[in-house]
Amino acid sequence: MHMSRPAYKVTAGSPGSDVAGNTAAALVVGSLVYKDKDASYSTKLLAAAKSLYAFAKAHPGIYSNSVPEAKNFYGSSGWEDEMCEAAGAMYKVTKDQQYLNDAKGYNKGGAGWAYSWDAKNAGCQLLLWEATHEGKYKEKVEEFVNSYDYGGSVPITPCGLSWRDKWGSNGYAAGASTIALLAAADGIGGDKFKKVALRNIDYMLGENRQHFSYVIGFGSNFPKKPHHRAAGCAPGYCANAGQDSPNQLNGALVGGPGRNDDYEDKRDDYIKNEVSVISNGVFQTAVAGLYHFAINNQLPPPPAPKC
Repeated sequence: MHMSRPAYKVTAGSPGSDVAGNTAAALVVGSLVYKDKDASYSTKLLAAAKSLYAFAKAHPGIYSNSVPEAKNFYGSSGWEDEMCEAAGAMYKVTKDQQYLNDAKGYNKGGAGWAYSWDAKNAGCQLLLWEATHEGKYKEKVEEFVNSYDYGGSVPITPCGLSWRDKWGSNGYAAGASTIALLAAADGIGGDKFKKVALRNIDYMLGENRQHFSYVIGFGSNFPKKPHHRAAGCAPGYCANAGQDSPNQLNGALVGGPGRNDDYEDKRDDYIKNEVSVISNGVFQTAVAGLYHFAINNQLPPPPAPKC
């Protein structure tokens, strides 16, 4: 790949507390993961998280205003939700009251539209529920997950996928599934919320009209032509739209079907067949959540397939 690949940054004069808050949250959660495995590394991550959070708090702003090159691709709609989730995560790890006060201030009260790269309300409110057990936060988490269930505001395809948007429909369903399972672990929603996740994740793994797995390498019928450069190119050539990828990207989730379960395995369909960090992050988290409940004999029977 010989095209220009410039790097960008946020600064005090060109702020981006959404992207800085996201990164601080990742670092502080990393410190928790490594606490009993590598104490030195955990301490390093926590120090970096505190520093970056302080920078983000001191210099609020939307990163895609500071980096206009990103606006047409991943333009941010706001920064308070990312800072709320970051503050909630910082409190979870440090128990420093100021972080909890910050999280309460950043939370704007509305239920989430999605749980995704640009929408962190649901994660923020779940962390606030964990910290305070105040009913107003629980209610918003319930409202969010219920919106992805039958009878909610989010459409559901004929075969059973909660379909929030065409751009990575699987990712939106996986994000809601992640929140549903985290909520269930926190005592919210119980088996009802677990079944929301089961329905959506099972759909992605083949419980659909085409008996098609949207995860490469899982089952016998899965995408062969994902929109992913490393999978699609080998020394000397890149596969065209009709050729199978020379490198099979095992474990990768592709974008997802249309509103009526429509899908075709085409490399040039970057709406339905792109492999993105966005969708795969929440998919893997949801799968880990289901596995957690399964090995502890706390997973209900899956809902009957719709197709």
